[in-house]
Amino acid sequence: MAHIALNPEISRGAASSVLHCPDTLQDLCVFYLINNVDILVQSLNKTQDTNEEFTSLFSLLHANRMLGYYNKCCIPCDHELPYIDKLMEHFYQCDEISITTTIPLTEKNVQTLANSCKSVRRLDLTCFDNNAQFAAYRGLLENNLPHLTSLKLSQKCEEDCTVDLLNVLGGRDFDANIDSSDDDDNNNNDDDDDDNNNNADDDATTAAADDDDKQGATGNIKKTEGDSAEKTDLQIDNLDTETVTDTETVESEDKQSEIISNKLISNLKTFSYLQLDSCAHPNCEPCSSFGWFYALLSRVISSNQHLQSFKLVTIISNPIEWFLSQPDLSKLKDLQSLCLSLEFMDDYVADSDEIKMPYTDKFFTNLPVLQNLRHLDISCSVPVEDFMSSMFSYSEQTVEMFIEALKVMPQLKSLDISGTNLATIICHTDKGDQKCRGHCMPGFEGRRFDFLGLYGTDSCTHKFIPADRVSGTASIEQLVEALKSLQHNGMLMSAVIQDISKWIKEHRVGSTAGLALVDGLIMFVTQLGEWNDSGASEEFEEKSICIALEIMLSLVVDHGMVECFTVRRKRLLLEQLLNVCNMMCTRVRWKLRATRITEQRTKILEKSLLLIFHLDLERTAMYSYRFKQYIQVLLGIFHSPVRQNEKLFSLNLLYSVCKNNQEYKVVAGKKLELVKKYSDDKTLREVITATLVGVSENPGLITWSMISGMVSMFEELLSYENEEDFGVSSNAADFLIMQALHGPEAWTVRKPSRDEILEKIDQVMHKWDMNKPIGGKIRWSLSTVLSHLDSYSTPVAQYWAAWLIYNSIIVSPKRYCEMLESGDGLAKIDSVLQHGGLRDDIVILLEKIRTLTMEYKEQR
Repeated sequence: MAHIALNPEISRGAASSVLHCPDTLQDLCVFYLINNVDILVQSLNKTQDTNEEFTSLFSLLHANRMLGYYNKCCIPCDHELPYIDKLMEHFYQCDEISITTTIPLTEKNVQTLANSCKSVRRLDLTCFDNNAQFAAYRGLLENNLPHLTSLKLSQKCEEDCTVDLLNVLGGRDFDANIDSSDDDDNNNNDDDDDDNNNNADDDATTAAADDDDKQGATGNIKKTEGDSAEKTDLQIDNLDTETVTDTETVESEDKQSEIISNKLISNLKTFSYLQLDSCAHPNCEPCSSFGWFYALLSRVISSNQHLQSFKLVTIISNPIEWFLSQPDLSKLKDLQSLCLSLEFMDDYVADSDEIKMPYTDKFFTNLPVLQNLRHLDISCSVPVEDFMSSMFSYSEQTVEMFIEALKVMPQLKSLDISGTNLATIICHTDKGDQKCRGHCMPGFEGRRFDFLGLYGTDSCTHKFIPADRVSGTASIEQLVEALKSLQHNGMLMSAVIQDISKWIKEHRVGSTAGLALVDGLIMFVTQLGEWNDSGASEEFEEKSICIALEIMLSLVVDHGMVECFTVRRKRLLLEQLLNVCNMMCTRVRWKLRATRITEQRTKILEKSLLLIFHLDLERTAMYSYRFKQYIQVLLGIFHSPVRQNEKLFSLNLLYSVCKNNQEYKVVAGKKLELVKKYSDDKTLREVITATLVGVSENPGLITWSMISGMVSMFEELLSYENEEDFGVSSNAADFLIMQALHGPEAWTVRKPSRDEILEKIDQVMHKWDMNKPIGGKIRWSLSTVLSHLDSYSTPVAQYWAAWLIYNSIIVSPKRYCEMLESGDGLAKIDSVLQHGGLRDDIVILLEKIRTLTMEYKEQR
C-alpha cells in the first residue's frame, strides 16, 4: 500500500493538535443520542409516561435534525435494530424526511414512519428495486400530499416503479392501468390514436372516453379510478339503466372533485426528479413507460402552478423541448430555477421522436414566458463522438432562437449550457479574431452573469467571459465550479472528477482551491447515497467514488492539506467513508461472491483506510460518538475477502483506537474475535494478537478473556523457536500476563493453571534477545507497563515490564528515553529499586535502563 507503513503509531504532526470536538452543542447532542439508539428510545419511553411536554419539545426542536442524521449517516449495530421501529414512532412530528439508502431503515421502519408522519413538507426519496420499500414510499406520499411543498425523487430502478409514485401525485391508482396499457390496449391504440400515446390515463377500452382522450395527458389524468369505473359501467349498461338526473350528476361531480382534491398534490414549490438509472432499452425496444413518465410530469406541472424550482435529470433527449411546450407554461410565474439536464447512458438514451413526445420546433421562443427565471440548467453529458448527431445538437436556427430569448430575459443570472452546442454563444466579437480582445458574448455587451456553465465545451477557454463564476476545464477554479454545479448529472460528474484527477497530477493546488475540491468531493459522495448494485451502472459509480477518494488522498498527502481540515470537514468525511466501506462489505456478504473482493472495491477500501489514518479520523469517531460504528466497519473490512494489506491495516487501526482510551476497550473487546483460519500467516496473527492485547488491559473484559479456549490458545502461541516467532510469542505473553495480574482469585480456568502459565512465560522471555530490536513494534502504553513494576506478588510480571522498557530503549532510544524522563519513569524505577525484594534479573534490567537513559541525557 502506498504512502504509509502499517503501524499507525507514528507521529501525526500538526494534525494531532487540532481540537476534535463537534461544532456546536446541538451537534454533540444529536450525535450522542442517535448513535446510542437503545438508550434514546428507552429514555423517550420513560419520559413519555411521565412528561408529555418533553416529547413534544423533542419533536419540535430536534426531530428533523435527528432523523436526517440517522438516515444519512448511521450504521445501526445488531443490538440496536429492535429499537429502530420504536424510534420512528417518536418522529411523528417530522416535516422533513430524506431516505437515500437502504441500510439505516428497513421496509418496516419506513412503513412505521409513513404511518406516523402526516404533516411532511419536504420529502426526498431514492427508489431502489424493492417492492416492499415502494409500498412504504407510497404511503409516505399519500399521507402527506396536502402538505408537501418540496419533493425529490431519485430513480435507481425500473421506470414502472417510479411512474407508480408519480401517478400517486396525479391522483390515480397506477397499478390498475399499467397492465392493460402494456399488454393489449397500448398495441391497439398505437394505430388508432398516435396523438394520445402520452396519455397518463390510458383507459382506451371505453369508447365514451374518446372525447376526453383528445384533451391529452394533462387533462385526462384528472379522473379517479372510481370515476373511470363509473363511466365504463354507464357505457355498457346505457340502454338498460335509468337516466341520471342533473342533480345527481352535479352531486357526483362535486363528490369526485372533493376526492380528487384530497389526492392531488398542488402546493409544491420545489420538485426534482433524477432518472439516475434505467433498465429499459428504448432505442432497441419501445418502452411505453416513457409516455406515462412524461404525461405524469406534465400533470405535476399543471397542478402546481406556484412552482419556484423544477429539476429533471433524464435519459430522454432534449427535455427542454418538452418543458417549453407545456400548455400551462405561462402560468408558472413564480418559477425561478429550472434544470432540465440530459444524462447520456450509452444505449439507454431515448430519442424524443421515438416516444412521440409532442413539442413545437420553436420551443426556445417560449423561454421568455418564464418572466422570473433566474437560473437555467440545460446541460448535457453527450460524448464528443455523438455530440453533432441530430439527436443531441441544436440547429443553427434553434441556437439563434435561444440567443434572442436570452436577450429579453435580463433577470436570468445563472445559465448552465455545459456539453451543448449552445455554448457557441460565447465567441469573439469579430469572427476573424484568433485571440480574445474584449467582451466574448456578442449581443450581450453591458450584461454580466453570476454563473455560466461551459464545462465540456471549448468556450470556457475565452478570456473575457462575462460572468463572475465559470465552469469548464481551462483552470482549477473552473473545475471547482464544475464540481459544485454538476452534482446532479452523474455522467458529467464522472468526467469532471477525471479531469480534476489529471489536473492535480500536473499542477500544485493551493489551499483555497484544495479545500473547495474537498468540500465538493464530500458533497458528491454524500449526495450519491447508495449507488446501484447492478452491472455497468454499479461499476461506473464505484469508479467515480474511487477517483474521488484518490483525489482527496493526494490533496492530503501530496499537497500538504492535512492542517486545513477543520473538525467539521473531518466529521463529514468520516461519515461518508464509513458508509462507503460498510456498503461494499455488506454487499459482498449478501452476494456471497467468490473468495476475493473486486479490484475497484479494494482500491476504495484502501483509500478510505489511508484517509482515516492520515487525518486521524479515529479521534473524530470517538468524539462524535461514532466509535461503535467505526469499530463495526473496521471489523467488516477485516472479515471481508480483501487483500492481506487491508486486513492488516484495519487491525492496526483497531489496535490504535483500542489503546487510546480505556473506556472504549469494552466495546472493541466484545466485538473482536481471533480468526484461527490465519494460523499459517504469522504477520496477520501478530497483528490480531496485538489487537487482543490492547483490549485485554481493561479489567471489565475478564469474563470475555478468562475462558479455557482463549487461555489455551495463547499458551500455544507462546512458543518461541526462532526470531520469526517473536511477534506472536511476545503478544501471547502480554495477553496472559494481563490476565494473571487480575490475581489468583480471578483466574477461573482450571487448566492451564495461573502458576503454570507464569512459569512458561518466564521461560520463554529468557529466550528472547533483549539487545536486538526484533520486530520494532511496541504495542503497550508506558504508564501501564510502569505500573506493573509494583507487582511484587508476581515477579514474572515485574520482569516482563522491565524487559519491555529495556527493549523499547534499544529499539528507539530517543523516543523512550524522553518518555521515561518526562513521565517520571526514572523516578518510578528508583522507587522500585529502593523498595527491594526483587529478583536479581529484574534488578539488572532496571539498572541498565537507568544507565542508558542517563547516558542519552548527557549526550543531548
